[in-house]
Amino acid sequence: MIKNGQIKKQIKMAFIAALICISAWVLVGSAEKKVKPTQPEIQPTPTAQVQEETEQNPIDFELLQGENPDIYAWITIPDMEIDFPVLQHPADDSYYLTHTELLEKKVRGAIYTERENGKDFTQRNTVIYGHNMDNPKGGMFTALRNYRQADFFDSHRDITIYTPNEILHYKVFAAYETDNRHILFYNDFTTDEGMGKYLAGVYAAAEKDGNVAKDVLVGATDKIITLSTCKSVKESDRRYLVQAVLIE
Repeated sequence: MIKNGQIKKQIKMAFIAALICISAWVLVGSAEKKVKPTQPEIQPTPTAQVQEETEQNPIDFELLQGENPDIYAWITIPDMEIDFPVLQHPADDSYYLTHTELLEKKVRGAIYTERENGKDFTQRNTVIYGHNMDNPKGGMFTALRNYRQADFFDSHRDITIYTPNEILHYKVFAAYETDNRHILFYNDFTTDEGMGKYLAGVYAAAEKDGNVAKDVLVGATDKIITLSTCKSVKESDRRYLVQAVLIE
């Protein structure tokens, strides 16, 4: 017969054994948690990566300058018949008025600038000249006359100029008729004040009898190009100008 004291002793021993087992299980589980390696967070792999493409210069200046070293730029206006090399003669500003980029003497001449302007388009106003052929076939800067129409003006605002080292983007901001005074000689582009005064005249002329952009405000520190052509063969003392500001 088991005495009460022995029963109590056995129960106490059983309780202690159970407690030891539970503690051991907790410790083992805790140890497993501590040594279990952490799974790295897996980032989803993109199925496609969009890479910014560098704009490529499509003009082979090495080839062009091999034909004529006076070619230093190229001007193009999308969806227009204006896509020409730009030249500058080293000694005679009027040479390309009557000579083509291939040095042929022809009435159409070439698209050109004068020595008053450099060849890097860093001056406040670079004036680019081209003939208005005033015939149904057009050619050269004849297509500039289309800027007289407001809807055409609004839909043909972009001009690109390529050089051997740069691609320059311009936005047309004014188109209007004016007299034949030499822009670079009759205006001061050496100071902000002079440029500001010139631009005030541009806006006044374009708003009075031309087209002017409402979304672009050109300031004294901006750089612009002026495309200049005669109004017509019969009115050679008048000029039609299309002007654009450098945006990038």
